[in-house]
Amino acid sequence: MPLKKLKEKKGEDLDEKFLNMICIDHKRDVRKFTEATESKDSQVSEFARKYLPMIESHLQKVKELKDK
Repeated sequence: MPLKKLKEKKGEDLDEKFLNMICIDHKRDVRKFTEATESKDSQVSEFARKYLPMIESHLQKVKELKDK
């Protein structure tokens, strides 16, 4: 369904829709990775702690692009 909605858009409308979708995805990922840092499985929590800053950085960049 999301791909179909993207195919219907062009130009700035496509850019806006894509950035909104990516922002939603990254917010979800930050939430899930934050939760995973508390996992009782040490490998899971280590992985989440390692990659959470990268995902947060990506989310920040997407927000900056949306603000332009």
